[in-house]
Amino acid sequence: MTTNNTTQTLLIHTPVTESTGEFHVRIMARRISDGVSKGFIYDGIFTRTTGNTTVTGTLVNLLGSSSDLTAMLLSTATIDANGADIRIRITGLIGTTIYWRGTFIGNEMQE
Repeated sequence: MTTNNTTQTLLIHTPVTESTGEFHVRIMARRISDGVSKGFIYDGIFTRTTGNTTVTGTLVNLLGSSSDLTAMLLSTATIDANGADIRIRITGLIGTTIYWRGTFIGNEMQE
């Protein structure tokens, strides 16, 4: 849950050392005040060496309900690498409570 335009980590995945893989992230967001919803899909590739993970991919915005989507467009999700971890981070809206849910599905192979 985010309140205001705070950024939080929704999910973390730590790949196995010396691995490569592909992953899919699905995120849903629902504003509590009126039920307006939004979703994100991310398909990516990662590589983890001894210490660090790199991530490449594309984030797609999916728009749900039709009322007041302009404001919900400002809520964001990002996927990044932080050291060994893949992080899924979310940012809400000023003066708004949003509930978030996400899933991470991945395949890894070691060298």
